[in-house]
Amino acid sequence: MVLNPFAKKKSEYRVGIDIGTSSIKVVELLRQGNSAALNNYAQFFTKGEYMTTKPGSFNILDSQIAEILKQTFQAANFNSRTAIVALPVFSSFSTLINLPSMSPEELEDAVKYEARKYIPVPISEVQFDWTQVAHLSTADSLKILTVAVPNEIVEKYNRIAQAANVEFENMELETFSSARALIKDESVPAAILDVGSRTTNISIIDQGIVVLHHNIDTGGFALTRILARGMAIDPKRAEDIKINQGLESPDGQVSELLQPFIDKIILELEQAMEDYIREGGRRPASVILTGGGGKMPGLSGYIQDSINIDTEYGDPFQKVQVPPPLQNILQSTSSNFSVAVGLALR
Repeated sequence: MVLNPFAKKKSEYRVGIDIGTSSIKVVELLRQGNSAALNNYAQFFTKGEYMTTKPGSFNILDSQIAEILKQTFQAANFNSRTAIVALPVFSSFSTLINLPSMSPEELEDAVKYEARKYIPVPISEVQFDWTQVAHLSTADSLKILTVAVPNEIVEKYNRIAQAANVEFENMELETFSSARALIKDESVPAAILDVGSRTTNISIIDQGIVVLHHNIDTGGFALTRILARGMAIDPKRAEDIKINQGLESPDGQVSELLQPFIDKIILELEQAMEDYIREGGRRPASVILTGGGGKMPGLSGYIQDSINIDTEYGDPFQKVQVPPPLQNILQSTSSNFSVAVGLALR
């Protein structure tokens, strides 16, 4: 077969769906070869909590989410009804395991046997996958990244897709998706701090692989509650102060209330980085902020000063062509779409 360099590259629409704890984000990209352009997007904010994120629990109102997706696809007129959906970190089990060097034939059984120690349910009840982390492995020792998702979670998402008349062609952990969108240089280790409404995810990425991730059962809503109670103000007013002033507020009481909470997140971030170093990795060269809470004024500078690492707000659309009329519109909300964009880039 002779390749024609002038042949048109195949174009296709790729859709990513991020079902968060307080909103649902959908992004549709027009993919042509290695290029991607934003074709459509939508975000639906729920009026009440439809997902609980307590440790060890996972409760989604299937019918409500299915109806939201159905209405979103109809109202936004997406071209494709085939999508990739993100799975929340708190619904999965992931860990790095150490194994002595062995043949590929032996490795398959050894990984499953060792992974059982870290998965609190029978391995027959999960969707299980693994990969060798080459840059952490040596001639005598292998580092294996394992991921397991309970079958009940996968089945739940399949029910949602069927009810919404959308086909989920694939599923992946949200941390993998956001890394795909946010990481610029895969050769340099980085940490992603995703501050969501009810949970915060910490990921360490090196050589293009999410080698470590950690979930904290708290997020932006907790910051709002702290301000509301500490300042004796309405939650809506507290939310406004958090979003528009944050740590840069002229009222010193705001920083006094927020800093102890943020310090706890920073301690978790430092612990995650130390864990990675103990596994044989390098200290991340930067921290990338994302999620709705990641845009809080003053947060980037505070983290950078606290741990002496370059900290910046991530741009999930950096690898995507965005129509000029939408660039200003997305400027304030772009960090909310990191996961959905990463899914569509897969």
